[in-house]
Amino acid sequence: MVYSQPKFYHFSEDSIHLVKLIKLDQREQVHVLDVGAGCGVVGIELALRNSLASITFLEKEESFKPYLKENIEKFIPLIETDIVIKDIMQYKFERKFDLIISNPPYFDFGKGRISPENEKQNCRTFSSEMNLSRWIDLCMSFLNPEGSLYLVNRKENINQIKNTYDVLDENSKNIYLKLIYK
Repeated sequence: MVYSQPKFYHFSEDSIHLVKLIKLDQREQVHVLDVGAGCGVVGIELALRNSLASITFLEKEESFKPYLKENIEKFIPLIETDIVIKDIMQYKFERKFDLIISNPPYFDFGKGRISPENEKQNCRTFSSEMNLSRWIDLCMSFLNPEGSLYLVNRKENINQIKNTYDVLDENSKNIYLKLIYK
């Protein structure tokens, strides 16, 4: 599939692989939150493979919004969607979610390769107030009881995660995880 996406950012196969690892009970309609949605690839791919009640796309970068809208209209026009342009630290959800999916930043503030493009840097790196552990804690607070968070990240970041998790897959540099509400 050809997704509409900005010149400064192109999704990776990590996002598609993550979705392929998610197994949902097709008897239930689930409410999904896609955190750091970008142009919507993870949420849209999940919706194309499963029966979903709704998807909320949370993205902090305003520049992704037109691409996200275009991709939703092109690939999943009949699914109830909501686009929220806010940082995860500033948004208060009116409801909890059954499933949260994400390909979050891989680097803490000041770490990793620095991109000359600010928007690209924001996609790859947490802000100075955030790290992977805090980000996971926020995501977990948005889950319904028995909900799950699925994410992909670099193996070296696994030591930041304090929650209970299942390793779904590992490759040379990445790890795909399922975290359970607790």
